[in-house]
Amino acid sequence: MQNQKRLVSIHLTLLLAAGLTRFACAGTTDDCNCPSRQTAEPFSLLQAERTLLMGYVDKGDFETALSLLERSIRREDNFHRNLRSLLARYKTYQENWQRQNQQALEKLHQRIEQIRSDPNQLSARPEEILSLLIQSRKDNPNRADFSSDPFVVSLTEQIRRNIRYWQSQGEYEKAWRAGLRVLLAADPNNPALQQEKTDLLSKIGIEKKLTAPLCPGQNDPYASVQAEIFFEALRRLDQKYFIPLNHSVLKRRALTCAGHIGEVLACGRKDFLYTADPNALAAWNQRLKNLQESAASAPQAQTDVPALLEQIRTLLDLNRTTLRLPEGLLVQLLAEAVLDELDPYTEIVWPSRSEEFDKQMSGEFAGVGIRIARQDNRLNIVEIIPDSPAEESGLLQVGDSILAIDGNPTENLTLDCAVRLISGPADTPVTLTLRRHEEEQTVTLLRRKIILPSLHGNTSPLEPPLKTNGGLSTYRIDADPGIAYIRLSSFRKDTAQTLRKILENLQAGGLRGLILDLRSNSGGLLDAAVGVADLFLENGIIARTCTREGIEQEITAAAGALPPDIPMAVLVDEGTASGAEILAGALADPHARRAILVGTRTYGKGTVQEVEPLPNGCRLKYTRGIYQLSGSREVPNRYQRLKQNRTDWGLLPDVLVETGEPQLEKARQARRNLEKFFRESQDKNPSQLRQDLLPLLEALVSSDPPLAAGLTIIKAKILASELPLSASADPNVPAPAADPNL
Repeated sequence: MQNQKRLVSIHLTLLLAAGLTRFACAGTTDDCNCPSRQTAEPFSLLQAERTLLMGYVDKGDFETALSLLERSIRREDNFHRNLRSLLARYKTYQENWQRQNQQALEKLHQRIEQIRSDPNQLSARPEEILSLLIQSRKDNPNRADFSSDPFVVSLTEQIRRNIRYWQSQGEYEKAWRAGLRVLLAADPNNPALQQEKTDLLSKIGIEKKLTAPLCPGQNDPYASVQAEIFFEALRRLDQKYFIPLNHSVLKRRALTCAGHIGEVLACGRKDFLYTADPNALAAWNQRLKNLQESAASAPQAQTDVPALLEQIRTLLDLNRTTLRLPEGLLVQLLAEAVLDELDPYTEIVWPSRSEEFDKQMSGEFAGVGIRIARQDNRLNIVEIIPDSPAEESGLLQVGDSILAIDGNPTENLTLDCAVRLISGPADTPVTLTLRRHEEEQTVTLLRRKIILPSLHGNTSPLEPPLKTNGGLSTYRIDADPGIAYIRLSSFRKDTAQTLRKILENLQAGGLRGLILDLRSNSGGLLDAAVGVADLFLENGIIARTCTREGIEQEITAAAGALPPDIPMAVLVDEGTASGAEILAGALADPHARRAILVGTRTYGKGTVQEVEPLPNGCRLKYTRGIYQLSGSREVPNRYQRLKQNRTDWGLLPDVLVETGEPQLEKARQARRNLEKFFRESQDKNPSQLRQDLLPLLEALVSSDPPLAAGLTIIKAKILASELPLSASADPNVPAPAADPNL
């Protein structure tokens, strides 16, 4: 604190010296390098101080800005007084968050000590205990003795024994979730663990295909999977993939996958759809061993596509004489393994997945408008999409369990099968048997076209985009109605057009500040992301794509930015990827900054994909090139950085704000309360609604650190631009007190 006060004092001294120098130089131009009196502009110490203050605010250094305000020469004018109150409010939030995190950490330590004193718990759930230790380590990441702690070593050995046992039983999913994933969390940069992860995920993919029964009414998903289509995909990738293929590596990956198939089949699980005769399995494994030895002794020079295809043909021929798995199944497993070696975004879309792929890309499907998940071995409704048959019926609620779909029990139904059964052609009925608490009911709904909204207010998705509740816009986030909040969850073909309508509507109502939330936005259509960026930019390069052949394409902004130059904050996190990173990077261009980025480092994709048709209704989605932001700024790719044992991928925000687990839970509850409020706000007095809304918004902001930081920056910028915060924002509302219920 003493150093901080000294820093503020130095800055004030420099400002004063600058003012005196300017004043002295203004008297003559003979003895100093000053502009002439005719071209000199008046110098204001107050303006310089304000610039310094806003520089700290833009960096999220609210504490230093607050200290500077306390020593200001104009402490009592409106700007200084209001800014001081604003920053003090954020400081109170911060103190509450620190208190919450500290109390959560103390409870965590108590839980750890309780478990350590109970040998039965130690042996029963070592992965849970290690997870708790990892959480307690977050606030002290420099503990070099963590991995060598005898207690940690003992837990690690127990988990490794469990992993070996689960794998021997063919329970690869369990080995990952309750085993290796925890070890990786404890030692994320361990290359051996990373390789184990790759192998285990490969086995999980095989396990799932060997245990996934056909959905009722579903055709054989492997009937249309043909080797020649896979070969054609590899030929095209050899010419078009954004970097040259390493054929030797791909050959090794195919052999490794074949070895994993033999290993998974050897466990002999009774629920596998396909089994192998022990003698046939032994012949498969022996032939694979010979192929692997031959590959290991071969020269390391890179092979070509014909050699890669020949090896895959050899594996297919071997299967026909040994394992006798359906050839479509083997082709699909090999294709997934080989293409995954390239990157997670390159894949063959087989006809059985075509409908799901289209839904992901377009956000459109025919159904009833619910999102489901498996929870506690039940198929539960976790979201009801607004303006859908499910919402309009008024008969379904979040939390309802679905017991049957058109008479098909869901107890042993996979999630994919359940989605397939509930979805279907428009204007056709589907009957759901539901359980709520202990009561059962049967509901029949008529399917229709559902459009998943990509734009959201501060609660649930809104459709149509200008929908309000009782005259109260759900895009509000603060007592000041001139500050709006919009969350973009993805980029669909109509996202930019819809956002323009929302912004025009907000602007007509006096929009003066905007928070754009891109957290957990994994991307979508590149054109849509660029279209959103173009709404806010007058000119300049939004992004530049470049292919392997050196073909470059510049995407530039057109004139006519909307809205005008109002303060903007963009919230990002590790789930912000692809098109969302392009949008965030374009708005935060250091040479023409349009917004301040707030949150944590983004995902780090940095590549663009294309989709092109393959024979028999198949499609190839592949990485075609890389993209750069204006000024040749790159978005470092996560996977390339991981191979270099680095973590500096993606975009680093201007203001780094972490969120603790206590805040995450409080924010989730605050959003649930807001959702309930808007859902139940119909037919109520608008004036009362606005009054009732304010404490709910305050609860959300006070539990969401990045949101609170972004809102603080926007309000400070409004004050700095000589605009008061709206009178309806109730400036007399006191700063939040310390939370007594932590």
